[in-house]
Amino acid sequence: MNQSDIALLLHRCQAGDGQAVTQLVESYRPAVFRMALSILDDTSEADEAAQDTLIQALNHLDTYREEGSFTNWMYKIALNVCRGRLRKRRASEKLAQALNTLFRIGNKMNSHPEDLIIQNEVDTTIWQAIRALPEKQRLTVILRYYHALPISEIAKVLQVSERTVHTRMRQAHSRLQVMLDGRVK
Repeated sequence: MNQSDIALLLHRCQAGDGQAVTQLVESYRPAVFRMALSILDDTSEADEAAQDTLIQALNHLDTYREEGSFTNWMYKIALNVCRGRLRKRRASEKLAQALNTLFRIGNKMNSHPEDLIIQNEVDTTIWQAIRALPEKQRLTVILRYYHALPISEIAKVLQVSERTVHTRMRQAHSRLQVMLDGRVK
């Protein structure tokens, strides 16, 4: 969709046109879901995050400034929704660890057999390394390589300068090289 098509669609959504809302959701849901999945690494949580993102976007269409890319605006909302879910997840994990320690219940590794079948060993190792990156570097890498966004778009989504994006990419590459050295051939 070009900018004028998007603008018309957004105006129709704001006017309460149900078909326009459906069209907007159907157009952007796959990209928002892919982004959420690449950040959250959980299909059901990514599905919920995508729904939350689209609901927030629809509820706040009046805050969208048409001089910017609607996709970037949507990605910013998705990123914030995912960050909130990651914070909640970390808090839940800390609580679970405290309870496990308190009751001396051993930690159990959550493995998904279907993931092991689908992903080959190299992909798994690379994704583990990416997940181990600090959040700022991890998000930059995911936006660049998984979503194929150019540096300028990443800067807009993350609300940082292009120079900062380049710095984060260099740092991530260095860390990944150290983590993966000898593990991936």
